[in-house]
Order: sequence, then structure tokens, then C-alpha cells
Amino acid sequence: MHIQGRLTQADSALGPSFTEGLVLTYGPLEKLGHFFLLAEERMMQMGLRLCFGSFEELMSANRANSKTWRPLLPSFDPTFSKLTKDDSICIFGRDASGNIVATQAVRLFSWTDTNFFAEAENLRLFYADPAASRGLDEWCHVTAEPTRSIDGRVLFSGAGWYRPDYRGKGLGVLMPRIARLYALSRWYIDFAVCIMADGVVKGGFPKRAGYRHVDWDLMMHRMPVHRDGTVRAAAVWMDTQDTLRDLDQMLLRLGESQVDGAIENVGGQDRDVIRPTGSNR
Repeated sequence: MHIQGRLTQADSALGPSFTEGLVLTYGPLEKLGHFFLLAEERMMQMGLRLCFGSFEELMSANRANSKTWRPLLPSFDPTFSKLTKDDSICIFGRDASGNIVATQAVRLFSWTDTNFFAEAENLRLFYADPAASRGLDEWCHVTAEPTRSIDGRVLFSGAGWYRPDYRGKGLGVLMPRIARLYALSRWYIDFAVCIMADGVVKGGFPKRAGYRHVDWDLMMHRMPVHRDGTVRAAAVWMDTQDTLRDLDQMLLRLGESQVDGAIENVGGQDRDVIRPTGSNR
């Protein structure tokens, strides 16, 4: 399925939008297409342009906004992780001047003989080569037992940030879902998981972002997000069916409505869930 989004002359000066020529492969294609058009419309109402970006741009934006944004996990830093167009996505919201004011990144892990619990503890979740890259006395201790069952095609989400003057506008509802649902359509993920610090969880962000499960603890010691101490965090996650249910709820919330765009079905039944061969989720 291809999507043709709305593109004005002013917008086109900033390059292609997120939905311009977007190709959807797996999942409930018609629903996904409507969601992306509605989500992009909401972003435009905020004065923002949704678009893809590079991890180098993400790192630059992170350094430039250090007063309001902690250092990224090394999972999303191309210095430490192998991030390719085949297994990672970076999405930005840009203002009318082209400045990055909202970010979200995701990457795919294929864990056929391991799981989230093990990969977090051995630091391979964070570093391509932990032995060469980890800092002095850097470790992650996991007691969230349910994360031993998070395996298969696992989407790790993070690097979420909103410039202070754009907070409280609903970006925390939209950006995680846009990245997660696009990943669902690209890779038909089995799980989506994010690490959230204690204060973020207590602030209600997992629910706003659509996550259904919150499991404690991940204790991250002397990692880049806090080199001088230990951060207590939770694994917040959802499986494929959770993701599909959340999509239905978001369509109701956004309002399946008049969207200025076109959806072209290029194969398959739109109202069915298109899955990869061998997937039973």
C-alpha cells in the first residue's frame, strides 16, 4: 500500500514529509494508512512537519539541547551501535524553520535464541561490542522477570524528546505510536519495548504512549544517561495484539475522518491483517 499525503508548496521546501510516498507492507493496511494521515494532520496543526531523519542528526540535536535532554542511550548512537536503514528508524518533528523540536527512534532486534532480559544484562541491547565500548564499572542489572519472554522480532524504542515549548501538546501520544506502527508495518514486530526511568513512569508516560505492561526493575549503573550514578527504570512493553488494539483505540480517539490525502491499495485485502510468512501473531 502507498500513501500520498498532503504537501503544500511551503512544506515541500523542507523536503519530503513522512507520508509522502510511504509504503506499508504488513498489518491492517487501511487502518494504518488512515492513522498516519490523521497523525500527520495533527502534527501540522501544531505547526510541525513530520519526517524521517538520520541518527547523526539525532545525535547533533541531542548535544545541542543538553539542558532539556539527557544523553541518549548508546543503542541509538551510531558511534556505539550498528544502525542501518534495514533495522532502524529515526523520526523528527520540525518547525517552520526546519528546526528539530520532537524526536523518536526505534530499532529492530531479531532474538531467536535470546531475549530482552539477557540482552540488557550483557549490554548487547546498548552496544554492538560491549567489551570494547562499555565504560568503567558500567552495568545493567535486570529483575523484571517477564522480560525473559520478550523475544523474536523485538522493537526497541527510545530517544524521545520534545522541545519545552512544544510539551503538553500531545506529542507524547503521537510520536511513539507513529514510530511503533510504522515499524509494525515494515517488520511485523512481535514486541515493542522501551526503557523508562522511575520518574517518567510515575508521570504516567507509559499509558500516554500506549504501553500495556510495566515491569520493574532495570538498574543502569554509570551508563551514558547518568555517568555518575544509577538510574532505576522499568521495561514498558506490548505485544503484537496489544499494538493492534491500541491502533483501533487511537483511530477512535483521533477520529476516522476527513483527511486530505489518498491511500492506494497495491495488493491484498485492506481490512485484513497482512502478516509475514510463518507469523502466527
